[in-house]
Amino acid sequence: MTSGDGVKLLRTLENEEEVYIGKLVVAISPAGVFLQKISHLVTYVTYTDYQEPTFNLPEGNTISEIQIMHATSLRAFVAGPSTRLESLNIQQCILSTLIIWHQLEINMCEEACNSRTFRGCIIDVINMTSGDGVKLLRTLENEELVYIGKLVVAISPAGVFLQKISHLVTYMHACIDDCTSRQIHDCEIDIINMTSGGAVKLLRLLENESNVQINKLVIAISPSGVFLQKISHLVAYLMYNNYREPTFNLPEGNTISEIQIMRASGLRAFTLPKMTVLKQLCITNCMLSVLRLDMLVENQNLTTLDLSYNQIRQIFPVTGGPDRTLSIDSLMLTDNLLEHLDMTVFMPFLPKLLPELYYLSINGNNISHLDLSYFRPYRKLEEIYLTSNQISTVRTSTPVRLPIESLDLQNNRIILFNMTGCDLPNMTSLDLGEFACWILLIWYQLEKHLCDGQCIKRFLSYCDVGVINMTSDGRVKLMGLIDQAPVVRVEKMIVAISPTGPFLQTISPFIDSIAYGNYQDPTFVVPEGNTISEISFMRATSLRAFIAGPNTFLAYLNVEYSALDRLPQTLPKLDRLKKLTIKYGMLSILRLDMLVENQNLTTLDLSYNQIRQIFPLTAYPGRTLSIDKLILNGNQLERLDMSVFASMSKLDYFYVLENRLTQLDASIPTTFSKLSTFYIGGNKIRTLDLRNLTLPSLLTVSLGPNNLKQMPSLPKALPALEYMSLEKNNLTQLNLSYFRKYQTLKYVFITSNQITAVRTSSPVKLSFVRFGLLDNKINLLNLTGCSFPNMTSLNLRKNHLTVVPAVFERFPKLTVTLDMNPITCDTLLLYKEQIKNDKLYKDRVSPAWPCSTTSSFLVGEKIKICCDS
Repeated sequence: MTSGDGVKLLRTLENEEEVYIGKLVVAISPAGVFLQKISHLVTYVTYTDYQEPTFNLPEGNTISEIQIMHATSLRAFVAGPSTRLESLNIQQCILSTLIIWHQLEINMCEEACNSRTFRGCIIDVINMTSGDGVKLLRTLENEELVYIGKLVVAISPAGVFLQKISHLVTYMHACIDDCTSRQIHDCEIDIINMTSGGAVKLLRLLENESNVQINKLVIAISPSGVFLQKISHLVAYLMYNNYREPTFNLPEGNTISEIQIMRASGLRAFTLPKMTVLKQLCITNCMLSVLRLDMLVENQNLTTLDLSYNQIRQIFPVTGGPDRTLSIDSLMLTDNLLEHLDMTVFMPFLPKLLPELYYLSINGNNISHLDLSYFRPYRKLEEIYLTSNQISTVRTSTPVRLPIESLDLQNNRIILFNMTGCDLPNMTSLDLGEFACWILLIWYQLEKHLCDGQCIKRFLSYCDVGVINMTSDGRVKLMGLIDQAPVVRVEKMIVAISPTGPFLQTISPFIDSIAYGNYQDPTFVVPEGNTISEISFMRATSLRAFIAGPNTFLAYLNVEYSALDRLPQTLPKLDRLKKLTIKYGMLSILRLDMLVENQNLTTLDLSYNQIRQIFPLTAYPGRTLSIDKLILNGNQLERLDMSVFASMSKLDYFYVLENRLTQLDASIPTTFSKLSTFYIGGNKIRTLDLRNLTLPSLLTVSLGPNNLKQMPSLPKALPALEYMSLEKNNLTQLNLSYFRKYQTLKYVFITSNQITAVRTSSPVKLSFVRFGLLDNKINLLNLTGCSFPNMTSLNLRKNHLTVVPAVFERFPKLTVTLDMNPITCDTLLLYKEQIKNDKLYKDRVSPAWPCSTTSSFLVGEKIKICCDS
């Protein structure tokens, strides 16, 4: 179930009367959430070998019969309300014990037992004054464990009584039994009322019982926070079957090692201290929409992150420097709303961000294309699951060697699958669903001609030859392999002069791409007429010159971790070049004149160099460049004039993140007719003026974090704009009439600024759907004159408002969030109906939860609003 088989299982259950599963692999448990997902398709479930300590039957379950044939580890059976279970059969095979609820069949060794648990006999009463002594002794002889609800003796349950039973008993536990029922070492309590003596009872139970299950907990404040502080020294593990509070507080100094919250439909905030020892974090079936990796940098012990079954559309990278890495080795993002698999999000400073990652699941998203070169930095990544997406093409843009053992691409829409340039020496499993048969057949046909004696290791079409010595018999050996094997990997090559130049000329008629894992020479030469289409350097710290003769074949050039300080002087000779990547080098200047002859070049990635200046195309009037994707992240630009890129008439994606920009403008009128995506965050921009630009296709603009104090001067018309982010700037005022020109704008986020007032200077009608203004200093919000017919969310959390904005009558679809605003109780009392109907959120807590404010009031029986008097 962790690798996309969930869809397969549901499809099978829909079509088959009975399904037998030999082995079921699940992320958490084969009960609980798993049962909830399949219950609408099954009427009974049988587990032949259940290995978990707990079985959770979720609220509202519709399965009528459950059988557990062998469950030697099962210690607790937790059932939620409103289940339709009619028959429960749990067997422990050693003693052939059988329990069925509603159709009770009990295999009793002695009639003295009133009921039975797996290994033990439960006797309600033993009266030693009325002949029950014989019954007790007989039971002790035949049973491994005996539980006595009530013991009546003439004098004392010690002394003579112990003398009589000591030859039959090795262990005895006597206590005030507060348990409603027992299961081996588990104690079940119907109700614990912490407001009327329940605390003493609970602490006593926790001291004496291995496991305590409380069906209902009545508490004055909250079942988290102070309550946890009181019991943490006695508890190692805590599970909430149904948590009903809006907030969960984990106090500082807590010693509980594991917390599970199985159902928490009202939970909106999880307050916790720095969890420096946290190893596993699972937040599933919730409403997360954004993943900010910065939030996890302090959790250096976190190895497993499961955020499956949320609504995540965006992932924001770690920022700040190459030393900020994550320790995650298992990442699960199944069934979210991701559309692009751009692994650069995870690795702004390669390859350190996720150095331990070995398991990645992104099943059930909306990814449409897969470029395997994205996974290059993850040297330990063994398993990748991308099932049930919309993937149509699988290829690599540059040669890449990966440690992947298993790649699962079932249930996609693959029409192009090209593994040329991929070296996967450890691959043992590739699942393409219905496409697997013909693709594997093709690989088999390519591979069956390989000379077995030459390959140290083979997988599908890959041949690993270890060492090739070109000064002896290496040339003959290599040429023989190249002539027959689609992909040949050379661990070490010994050459007389250089692994370039004449060497490339010799082998180029036989190969399409070449990748150097560690190139150690200062110069690389591509001779004239060379026919290789892809050249990649994973590491070339000594490389200072790339020299190419006239070439009409090289399409992809990738150079990483080199000493190149300028674009290659012979670059114009590569007139078929489509993608140029020079990253982690020493480039300090970018001269666009150098690219004018590369009319097929569409992608230019010069990230993480030292570029301080960019010179426009000047030597060739009237000429243009074909670049549609420009990436200049992690350089040292301080001022940028967009008109310098006027020659890029086809520019679509523009990324200049994490530079030193303080000013961004356009000195002359310039048109980018196809530009759709514009990202310039992570800079220090104080002035932004793009009024000279014409951007008819701009869809997304992200301008934060920066240092803007005024709204940016954008083009008058942006007819396609839908998304704008200005988070983490220094804006102080917001005039909504600013957005009048942008009638297609749906999502606006101006969070974490210094805004004090929001108003409009003239009537305006906008198409906003979501408007985020949280974490500002807003004390005045006046929407008079504004029309938002489509807006559903207005987030004003953590501001300085003292009144509720007058919005509910005018915008009936709107939900407003006002948490952490100093609004008085008298003011909020007028909005009880909106609070009750979840149209207004303002510091909600459970009626038993204390407020940090001076007053509060109730809305119904379940909601308390914290506010000041």
